[in-house]
Amino acid sequence: MLKQLAPLLPYAKRYRRRIAAGLGLVLFSNIFSLAWPYLLKLGIDDMEAGTTAARLAGYAGAIVLFSMIGGFGRFLIRELLNGMSRLVENDLRDDYFAHLLRLAPDFYGSVPTGELMSRATNDIPAVRMVIGPAIMYLVNTAVVAAIALTMLILIDLRLTLLAIIPLLAVPAVTICFGREIHKRFEAIQAQFGRISTMAQETLAGARIVRAYVQEESQAGAFAGLNREYMIRNLRLAKVWGLFHPMLMMLTGLGAVIVLGVGGRDVIMGRISVGDFVAFVRARRRIDGPYPGDHDGDPVHPRRRPADPRRRAPWRHRVPQRLVPLPGNRAPRPARRFIQHRAWPDRSNRWPHRLRQKLHRSSHPATLRPG
Repeated sequence: MLKQLAPLLPYAKRYRRRIAAGLGLVLFSNIFSLAWPYLLKLGIDDMEAGTTAARLAGYAGAIVLFSMIGGFGRFLIRELLNGMSRLVENDLRDDYFAHLLRLAPDFYGSVPTGELMSRATNDIPAVRMVIGPAIMYLVNTAVVAAIALTMLILIDLRLTLLAIIPLLAVPAVTICFGREIHKRFEAIQAQFGRISTMAQETLAGARIVRAYVQEESQAGAFAGLNREYMIRNLRLAKVWGLFHPMLMMLTGLGAVIVLGVGGRDVIMGRISVGDFVAFVRARRRIDGPYPGDHDGDPVHPRRRPADPRRRAPWRHRVPQRLVPLPGNRAPRPARRFIQHRAWPDRSNRWPHRLRQKLHRSSHPATLRPG
């Protein structure tokens, strides 16, 4: 996985300031977002001990203020990191197109056009999701887990250990489902490339198709490719439909443990009601975000960069000979006039009027660029 992400490092270095600012805001926003459960704990404990309305209003105002600061920080995080991923996507498209311009003509005779179009339209957006939202969620999950676990341990160590037992199975479930989802998504991408290739070839050879009366045959073949594309999408949907409920079940088991054991501790007086409420809210932040969570754009396990050895076997059997052009630029249009060879004079075989026209056409033709 790290080897597949290594080619993206030069693109990420161009926007290292935006990345550093975005990751710094991850820490800043989570500190404020995770502070309000502690304020809620203080407010509930003061209500049990007896306090004034002004003090409770101060807690409420602090909770609202901290939530607004944390929300504004998350907005800036997405503005910086997701915006950076859009810029990287644009750079990738420019470099991809420039590389296609430099490839020799025989390359396009050996590689399906649909495969090239699929990489430009589907694979590059998947790479954008990896370098933007995926990195954001990775750092955000690490920071939230560190802060929330510290808060939980300070409230009750025994309850914390019991609450995280079901969460220990989440990484194994994510890895197993992620591999299967990624494999099925690669099959969908390959089928999409075949559909694009057939559409391009059929449109380019429309005259041949009509000349040999192959309209129904081509339509049937195209419908078969689309049926296979639908079947592969349904196979992916079945696995994806099991993945999200499995995560919900594991996190739900942790909530049941907290409710049962924590409620019993409150009754016995081991922890206060405020501690219990703060514990539940802080533990909820450990459960997410995970793929498909409501907090931001979903980062699917299928949106990993495809393995080029499985995604494009032609890359290792077709020599990618480059045309010697200056840099990555496309060839400039010729500045000089192009003079064609004169046609041979065979006007004696035609009537008088046609002989005059052919005689005028036998002069050299001069064309301007463009």
